[in-house]
Amino acid sequence: IPENCAYTKGPIYPESTNVPPITNSESYFNSGLIILRPSKSKFNEIYNQLVNHENLDQLPFPDQDLLNKIYKGNWVGLPYIYNALKTLRDCHSSMWSDKDVKNVHYITKYKPWKEDSIIMEQKLDRRDSVSILNNWWWKVYRDVGWDDEDFEE
Repeated sequence: IPENCAYTKGPIYPESTNVPPITNSESYFNSGLIILRPSKSKFNEIYNQLVNHENLDQLPFPDQDLLNKIYKGNWVGLPYIYNALKTLRDCHSSMWSDKDVKNVHYITKYKPWKEDSIIMEQKLDRRDSVSILNNWWWKVYRDVGWDDEDFEE
């Protein structure tokens, strides 16, 4: 667990469901779930940074990197339950509570919706954290009744 992770010294369950991560002026937010209400001038600043950035293709997370630069030291974090990174279930199990999670952020390149449904069916009995969280996604997908035609490649 990285020392610079906002959750490393954070609260444990049940306090973790109501307390945002510890941040400071050097903290970097994850933009998986973000609410912005920029003024017109701030919106123009964001837009101009995006379209005029010389090395945009070299940024690992362009939107997130630019928003962190623009809002450095001027943002408020949410408790993890609103942007529950799928890796937190293992890395910070003392703060995690399945029943309290509102939104799972499927970080990393492995997304449940990119898995072939037949392969996914074979994994439904697996109990590792990633499989469990992926199964949550598949359950909602099936319950809502979407089909492959509802998504563009």
